Amino acid sequence: MKEKIEMSKRTVLKFAGFPAIKILEMFDFSSSAVTRYQITELTSLKFIENAENIILVGPSGVGKTHLALSLGYIAAQNRIRTRFITLLDLLFQLETVRDQKRLKEYFKQYVNNINLLIIDELGYLRLNEMQSNLFFQLINKRYEKNSVIITSNLSFLKWKEVLNNDEVLTAAVLDRLIHHSHIINVSGESFRLKQKKKAGILYEGGENL
Repeated sequence: MKEKIEMSKRTVLKFAGFPAIKILEMFDFSSSAVTRYQITELTSLKFIENAENIILVGPSGVGKTHLALSLGYIAAQNRIRTRFITLLDLLFQLETVRDQKRLKEYFKQYVNNINLLIIDELGYLRLNEMQSNLFFQLINKRYEKNSVIITSNLSFLKWKEVLNNDEVLTAAVLDRLIHHSHIINVSGESFRLKQKKKAGILYEGGENL
């Protein structure tokens, strides 16, 4: 039985497609506005059981992806079907299956077969009309069925700029994501810049040595 459980964990972990394994113990809460309690509360994974979402908002380099990966890893270790994907890769897949007339099949997989979908890096790419509609369709189909974690460098007021400046569609996306959600503001100093400062690569003012 134990061997089967471990094999199941490995299968779920492989399917998740994490670019790296990140755990909460590796996260520097002392340099972040996020409290350990905020994240620890989510590690019970009840948000997945309740089909709730998590939206991690903050500037680049403050650990949004780290936190998303950490929660995803915990879910995978509990044999919960999880999938990590950047918004860019998601759009590529959506456009491809649309051209191949396989959208219905794709949505069925991404809605019914994935309990936790992690979409990384919303805000770095402006979507056209078709991409925005495809993204909305995916979010709409998962609404109140399965959980989504989204990381974004933009406040909600600026999401319209990403979603083809379409106010109606943006409002519909936000309505479905924010309802039943945990919104976490991840602010603080960029961990990458902090590491470079420690290594002596940057002055405190940010100039190269």
